[in-house]
Amino acid sequence: MASPLLEKTHEGYPAWIDEYARGSYQLFAGNVLEAFQPLDFYHFLLLWYDLFLSRVYDVVSEIARKGVHIEEYAEYLPTPSSVRALLVKIISSFPHLPWRNTLAFKEVVDFLVRSLMHLSPLDTFSSHVNFHVYYPRSLFEQIPFEPAREGDGKMVGTMVLALGHLVNGLYNDVVTDMGWDSYGPYHSLSGGTDGVVRDFPNMRPHELWPERNRWLPVQEVRIYGMYKKVHMEMKFVGCHMISSRSLSESLKAWAVEADGRFLDRRDVQELTREAFALSKNHYEHVRSLSLERVKEKAVLQECFQLHRLFSWAGVPWQPIPEMFERIRGKEILQGKFTHGKILSFEEYCREFGIEYLKRVYRQDTERQGKTETDPPVQARGAGVAAVGLS
Repeated sequence: MASPLLEKTHEGYPAWIDEYARGSYQLFAGNVLEAFQPLDFYHFLLLWYDLFLSRVYDVVSEIARKGVHIEEYAEYLPTPSSVRALLVKIISSFPHLPWRNTLAFKEVVDFLVRSLMHLSPLDTFSSHVNFHVYYPRSLFEQIPFEPAREGDGKMVGTMVLALGHLVNGLYNDVVTDMGWDSYGPYHSLSGGTDGVVRDFPNMRPHELWPERNRWLPVQEVRIYGMYKKVHMEMKFVGCHMISSRSLSESLKAWAVEADGRFLDRRDVQELTREAFALSKNHYEHVRSLSLERVKEKAVLQECFQLHRLFSWAGVPWQPIPEMFERIRGKEILQGKFTHGKILSFEEYCREFGIEYLKRVYRQDTERQGKTETDPPVQARGAGVAAVGLS
């Protein structure tokens, strides 16, 4: 049965666009562009994002041409929150890019939306119940939970803080969700508790920081918590979670899993200390970088979020040289998105591509396939023929 999100509204565009608009606005409600650091990423992307979008289109179109089912590639997708954030960047950037092949744009967006519906079926865009599902409820029956003792709530919260600091250093605000997502709340578990999973899946991205030689000893950390008498919501992306009262005081049981091994309290405290030390060391390194190096790192980070999907498809994920040529010595563009102002929902929809998106989906097939501006030759970095799906 087709999802209601794919049904057309009376205005002629699919219903998911309204859900996406409501969900994604949570990123900007009460926020200004200056909050995103260390670059004005939304304007920065406009320098080179058509090249990235073209490479994604090459892979996505070949997946569609070969009729590959989502079950075959779902495990190679980034986290659900990363897919949501990627949609925001593509949808907001596309109206301002020099290459505006609306057919390619729509195919990439459709691919990401359907992928997200598979990864997070209950509230795909976190626009209603703020329910991120990635693991089944039955997972909580398999976890060796520790009953919370005095001080455990603070211990677990401190670990989340330490790992979050490290993630922000490794990925900046451009792809934070590659390293941090949350799933839940899973309601009415044992003892009337609600469960949450905080997932830190990519803590050793050597590919992004080859100059660094000190890393956390584990790749993935999952923090499982069971809470009582607290209301929790995920705001579009998993690192933006709010609660009605202190989670530390509401914790009833916990477990921490690192690369498949469950940790005791001493291990949790040691890993937390190491994460804090590494985040401090890494921030000092980031602050030592020139603006040009920060820009190059941002391109690398943005491409990295799809590295597993590209590798599965047999395509190098690394940025092509033309991407770096586009940004080298160039000032970040200005004037496309409003600075210093908290946008209303209507202003957000106009500025961040949602009204444009609706127009694209209203167009007929012939208009969708029209290339308004010919794609630059260097945009075809991957090339459909190079995609190695078999």
